Amino acid sequence: MRQIQCILIVLLLLLSCQNKVKKEQVKKSIKDTAIISENSLEKHRTTIIRSKPFLINGIECYWEQTDTLSDESTMDLIKLKDFKTNKILVNHTECCLKYGFDFYAPDNFRDVNFDGFKDFLIISYGSSAMFEITNIYLFDNKAKRFVYSDLSDNGIETDSIERKLVTTSFDKDFERTKNHYFDKFGKIKYSEIITEYSNPEYKTYEKILNGKVVAKKVDSVKIK
Repeated sequence: MRQIQCILIVLLLLLSCQNKVKKEQVKKSIKDTAIISENSLEKHRTTIIRSKPFLINGIECYWEQTDTLSDESTMDLIKLKDFKTNKILVNHTECCLKYGFDFYAPDNFRDVNFDGFKDFLIISYGSSAMFEITNIYLFDNKAKRFVYSDLSDNGIETDSIERKLVTTSFDKDFERTKNHYFDKFGKIKYSEIITEYSNPEYKTYEKILNGKVVAKKVDSVKIK
């Protein structure tokens, strides 16, 4: 009788262990499925758009824009690629595309340093005009790609006759204008920086040559 009882106890223990193992397997399976579903959801939030091939600076290339949507923000990755080699010529991350990115807009490319090659421009929009910036990517003919430039500023204008790039920026207390003069190879000969302050009212002038201030002037405070 005791042998039968022992055998029953052992069988019950074995059944209990098997049920426990099955439950753990089911839990793991459910957990794995949840992870896969979450990753799939993230993939559905990513959209890749490509443009038709076009020529710029003698290179056949195309745009590739990756839009990633999350619960908190939208992130756009904009790449310009060589059509033949898929080499990346521009790699720009943007979170403030107010009006989207037009692949074929004529304002995307402009020769801002007057070296005969088109440069890439894209505007980042902020909460107000004060925080907007025109990003400048200068074309490097040796590397055959576009390189981000510190010339980027709120707004830009070009004067091809004087080979001058004018950039502007402003704050609630000042307005600043930078005049950059280039040689025929696209190198800066010198720059002028003019800053007008509103409180108190005065103006400063600086001339920059080879990265150094070679001339400086400060206007006296205007008395009304």
